[in-house]
Parts: sequence; structure tokens; C-alpha cells
Amino acid sequence: MNKTVSMSHTVASRLLKGALANGFGLLVIVVNQLLSVPFLLSFWGTNLYGEWLLLSAIPAYLSISDLGFGTVAANEMSMLVAKGDRKSALEVFQSVFVIIGIISLSLILLLLVIIWNIPFESWFHLTVLTHTAIVQVVILWVFIAFIGLQDSLLEAGFRCDGNFAMGTFFLNLRYLLETLSLIAAVYLGAHPVIAAASIASVRLCGFIALRLLLKRKSPWVVYGFSKASFLDVKRLASPAIAFMAIPFGNALSLQGMVLAVGVVIGPAAVVVFSVTRTVSRIVSQFIISINGSVRPEISMAYGKGDLGLVGKLHRMSSQFSLWLASAIIMVLLLTGGWLIRIWTHGKIEIDYVLFSLMMLVTLASSFWYASSVVLMAVNRHQKMAVVYLVGTSISLLLALLLMPKWGLNGAAVSLLAVDMIMTAYVISASLSLTGGSLSSFVKQIVTPPSLGGVFKLGNYLH
Repeated sequence: MNKTVSMSHTVASRLLKGALANGFGLLVIVVNQLLSVPFLLSFWGTNLYGEWLLLSAIPAYLSISDLGFGTVAANEMSMLVAKGDRKSALEVFQSVFVIIGIISLSLILLLLVIIWNIPFESWFHLTVLTHTAIVQVVILWVFIAFIGLQDSLLEAGFRCDGNFAMGTFFLNLRYLLETLSLIAAVYLGAHPVIAAASIASVRLCGFIALRLLLKRKSPWVVYGFSKASFLDVKRLASPAIAFMAIPFGNALSLQGMVLAVGVVIGPAAVVVFSVTRTVSRIVSQFIISINGSVRPEISMAYGKGDLGLVGKLHRMSSQFSLWLASAIIMVLLLTGGWLIRIWTHGKIEIDYVLFSLMMLVTLASSFWYASSVVLMAVNRHQKMAVVYLVGTSISLLLALLLMPKWGLNGAAVSLLAVDMIMTAYVISASLSLTGGSLSSFVKQIVTPPSLGGVFKLGNYLH
């Protein structure tokens, strides 16, 4: 009994530390948006800032060039280390390091060859930046994205050894420093090219520092080629390719929708849509914060064969996600107009229909995301990924059809449609994996979480 209680408190301690690290990340995101959006609007104006948003969205598609292997490696390594098998975990780490390097470098080199001949100006209605400046900004964002691809392996190294909170904290700290460097550069009169270069410099230095920290905390997690195995790559290929659909679907939903708005309506509408969506996604950031700390624990519990703990973590995270999302949405519906006016210094006025629709989108996406963590944490997400990719693709096409008549509201309706589909599918699949019933799941999540449970997470794990 003492061993069980001790283990419960160990899990609870890691959950709390992970939640605090993710909470810091949430604070960084809020600071980034509160500072950078009005600051860049003030110094660059709506048109130049709109072009910056469009160009920074393009390299986001490079996030899929690791083919999902980084995320799958983090799950697999966590489950293997939970079993006491570090040897196999290192083989997975080095195998994925090799395959990510080969694929991402090949794609980036291809992009750098063709980038000069892409007609950015006519495709995205760009009128402020010159073609040379556009290409330079995109190249720098490609470099930033390439360094970012290495984050998934860094996270895997920290996470599998129980150091998820530490890795997450320092990755978030690096993101904060990137934001501050951007603001400092623009304040000193930097053009978008120099601004992108400042972000790239901080990201590179941060990556080097994180590699040194990982080496100190987990010296057995060694970058190299000697342990790499084609068999490991082949075994992980199916869940990895399925994981690729998730960031690609995210890119379609986030950056893809921004590009669609830019093509159909123009850069000024991009700013309105981005500002509205950023405020509405405050809710999502809280939910991601909660579930980000739960996911490593689900991987380890599943690796040990403890489905009971997996089910408890699923119900707990879903319960907190639903109630927290609902509470924040109520506050934002009352204060959103004031917040946007203050935030943008009166340059952007809220469209209450659009804002309300985006809140519905956020509530639906927050709820299904909490359940999706179960499937993703144990690499059993293949069918979910297909549903998500198909859904986001249809959503983007639907937005292109609706926006000429409904404007930005058409984009919001198309996003809501895919999130409703995902909610129905993901909850069913997660309960099937954990062996839980829909009635007991619903009964717990509709019950308000106790304040004691918030501060004593171990109570959920006994």
C-alpha cells in the first residue's frame, strides 16, 4: 500500500511540475501576443504586419518534414524507459535522429532551390515588401523551422527520463527570448528581414544550450548513428506517418486558414481574423497546458501496463478541460471586445458574430483534444489522424466556398464543422482503448472538479 501511495505521489509531483512548466509556457504565449501584436501593428502598420504574418505562416509546413517520427519517438522512449529498457530507447532515439535529418534536409534544400521563382506578390497580394526581401524573410523562417524540428527529439530525451517539466520550461524560455529579440529589433527600426534574423539567432543559441543540458541530465541519451536501426524506423513508420497528419492538419487549420483568408479577402482581413482567433485560442492554450503534463504520464502508465491509471488520467484531464474551457469562454464573451480594443490600441474592432463562432470552435476543439492525448501518448492514433486530416482538408475547402458570401464568418463555421466531427470520434476511440464506459465518463466530466483535487492531484491516482 505504501508503495502504491508513494508512486501516486511521484506521478502527482511530476504532473504538478509539468503543469507549472506548461503554465509558464502559457504565460509566455500570452506575453508574446500581448506585446508583439500591438507593438508590430504600431511600428509596421496593418499592411506590413499582415505580410509578415503571411510569410511566417508559409514555412510552418516544414513542421511535418520529420514525418511524425519525433513525437512517436517521445512516446516510444517513455514506454521503454518505464519498462527499464534504456538500450532500446537509445536505439529509437538515434534511429529517429537519422531519419529526421535525411528527410528534413532534403526538403529544405529543395525549397531553397525553387524559392526565388515563387510569385509571392501575386499569390498573396503583397505590395509593401520587395521580392528580394520576401525571399530573405522566407529563407530565415525556413531556418527557424529547421531548428524547431530538432525540438521533438530534445523533448523525447527529457521526457523519457521523467524530466518533461525541465525540458518544457527551457523550451518555453527560449520562445520568450525569441519574442523579446523580435520586439527589440523592431524597436530599433529593424526591417522584417532583420527581425526574422534576430529570431533565428536566438533559436540556434537556445538549441545548443538545450542539447548541453540534456547531455548533463541524461548522459545515456547520445546523439549519433551507431545505434540507429532500419528495423526501428520501419516499426515506427506507421504511427509516425499517422502523426504526420496531425501537424499537417494543424497547419491546414491554423496557417492554411490564414493563407486562405489572405487569398480570398486580403492581408487586412488576415489581421482581423488572426487577432480574433488569437484571443479565442487563449482557452486552447490553457487546455494544452493541462494535457501537456498528463501525456508523459499516460505513456509511462501504458508502458507499465497500468490501464487503470490511464483511465483515471483521461477522465481527470477531460473533466478539468471541459470546466476550465467553459469558465474562460464565459469571461471572454463578456470582455473580448474590450480586450481586443485595448490590445490593438483601437485599430481592430471586434465582430461579435465572428468572435462567438470562434468561441464555439475553441470549446469543441478543447474537449476533443483532452481525449486525443490518450491515443497519441501510446501511439494508437492512426485512425484519428486520418479523420483529422480529412476533416481539416474539407474545412479549408468549405472556407474557400463560404468566405466569398459570408466573409470571415465562413472561415469560423468551417472550423466548427471539423471540431464537432473530431469530438464524436475521439471520445469513442479513447474510451475503447481504456475500457471505460461512456456513461461513467460523462458522469465524471459534468461534475465540477473539486478544489482539493486541483491542489492534491495524488487523490486522483490512488
